[in-house]
Amino acid sequence: VWNAFTNITEMPGFLLSDTIIRVNKSVNNRSVTIMTSSNSMEWNATSDQSWLTVTPASGTGKTTLTLAASATVEARTAKVTVKIVGFTDQTITITQADSIKTVNVGSPGTLGTLLKNAEKNNMANLTITGTIDARDFVVLRDSMPLLTAIDMNAATIAGYTGMLGTNGTDIQTYPANTLPAKAFSTQLLMPGGEKMSVAVSRTKAKVLSVIRDSSPSSKAALTAVSIPASITAIGELAFENCTALTEINIPSTVTSIGAYAFSDCEGLTQMNIPSEIKTIADGTFSSCIGLTNLIIPASVTSIGEYAFDYCIGLKQINIPDGITTIANGTFEGCIGLTNLSIPTSVTSIGESAFSDCEGLKQINIPDGITTIANGVFESCIGLTNLSIPVSVTSIGNYAFSGCTGLQVITIPAAVTSIGRSAFSSSGLITLTIPDKVTLIGEYIFSGCSTLTSVSIPASLSAIPNFAFQDCSVLKSLTIPATLTSIGDFAFYNCTALISIYANGTNPALLGSYAFYNVNKTTCILNVPINYKTIYQSTSGWKDFINIVEHETPHLSLSVATVKIDAHAGSLAPVNVTSNTNWTASSDQSWLTVTTASGTGNASFAWLVTANTGGVRTATVTVKAIGVSDQTVTVTQDAGTVT
Repeated sequence: VWNAFTNITEMPGFLLSDTIIRVNKSVNNRSVTIMTSSNSMEWNATSDQSWLTVTPASGTGKTTLTLAASATVEARTAKVTVKIVGFTDQTITITQADSIKTVNVGSPGTLGTLLKNAEKNNMANLTITGTIDARDFVVLRDSMPLLTAIDMNAATIAGYTGMLGTNGTDIQTYPANTLPAKAFSTQLLMPGGEKMSVAVSRTKAKVLSVIRDSSPSSKAALTAVSIPASITAIGELAFENCTALTEINIPSTVTSIGAYAFSDCEGLTQMNIPSEIKTIADGTFSSCIGLTNLIIPASVTSIGEYAFDYCIGLKQINIPDGITTIANGTFEGCIGLTNLSIPTSVTSIGESAFSDCEGLKQINIPDGITTIANGVFESCIGLTNLSIPVSVTSIGNYAFSGCTGLQVITIPAAVTSIGRSAFSSSGLITLTIPDKVTLIGEYIFSGCSTLTSVSIPASLSAIPNFAFQDCSVLKSLTIPATLTSIGDFAFYNCTALISIYANGTNPALLGSYAFYNVNKTTCILNVPINYKTIYQSTSGWKDFINIVEHETPHLSLSVATVKIDAHAGSLAPVNVTSNTNWTASSDQSWLTVTTASGTGNASFAWLVTANTGGVRTATVTVKAIGVSDQTVTVTQDAGTVT
């Protein structure tokens, strides 16, 4: 969607290449780059500690700063502030000579009393032993801004009930052996400072300009966490937005991981999911942009909504046998996925499950799926090969909208409805709408700039508003006699139309601008014999200068049912009475139509194989544009043939 804008400019401002730096106790120099949106921007940089110098201290445009720290024997912290008039100040935090500290917590909830304020403010590496609870995680999250690595492997998590835990100020119960909800979660703020809910948070990659919380509670520095070996569950949002986290161990004892537990952990490149996990909850790995591959254990039986959405680095993932549902938005925005195998156990695929998977080239949809949900493959621009199973009966809104690489697709005969914008702005060249379809949505083919032909079935009574808007290479159109209305702007800007075959003796009611920008001087309107004057006097249709009478297409067969014995052989030909082109096909491999097409009055022949089993039935379907399909049902006797 965004790439449709032709004028895209960068907003004015500046960024720093690093905001948190750690150096050892020796003399150290580190570089940080100031990146500005304009080379004329004037800036200045100052340090709040004499032991850290900044060179240069001022300048214009993009520049690399050198931060020089003198030697020390104790831990200390400095801040460098970079200012540009008219913009919010940005800071660089430098910590020097930090060491690993081990704290044994004898009584849950007392971690804060065991650390000095200076330690809380400056400590980067901490090992915890003993017993802790949700109150101690509040200290880790909110009072220790520079924590880089936490080792809790030898600690135990006790239960806690009260108002001082990690998940708000209400009285809540935090179970034992569970990493608490929001244990290390960094809140996301919307413009204006309002806290972002989970539901809003998941859309940020597409819509919102998100401001990350720069308060001391931010865990932007956290890179490694060793979880207690005894835990069985990880609470919801536990590590949400820990963007620097690259290393975490999940013990094999864990059987449950909460919703959005690792969402926005942008630094994670791999993850082990314990073999006892049965459910991957909603948004568990949402926007983990660094994940490249993930193995889901066979124990998993359900995957929640948006579980992997916008994992843009994800190139490979397995979906275990036994999964029955792929939920809404599960892989939305996973632009790195190129192919995906969906197990045959899946019977339902949710809305937008694969939308914006731009790299996806092919995907199998299992037999048994009955609905192609709303937006399920929307904007999958790389999708070129897709087979819709015969079990599908409906196609939802925007299902294939924006699939510019999809040139050909077969819609199963059982489909009865196709939703709004289902194929809009796709790469389709030609399409046949099956005879059972009774409803198509607005904008269904809008913007299909490569569509040259489409077959409209006799089952349709209406073409909705904007249905074929901007189908700029559509050359010919056949309107079945059953059609009673054509909506507003239905064929707007179909500038290549040169012939329209209107088969109705009652002209369809035209909406506003139905054929706007169709050349009504050169486009030939073909109407039934003896009905030219009616079209010439009907609003909208009378605007066509060249109205020509033609014979209305018709199609009929000499038989509707045939009963044969079990032997192999050829059958008596079926006579076709028609005045147009037609095709014939069988739905069973044991019956072959040897004359698969014809023109006008003709016949088709067929062959059958011997039947060694029970009674079997085949259907031969004869199709022609503008008329209803005709069928012959063939029943073959059971029997043993020698």
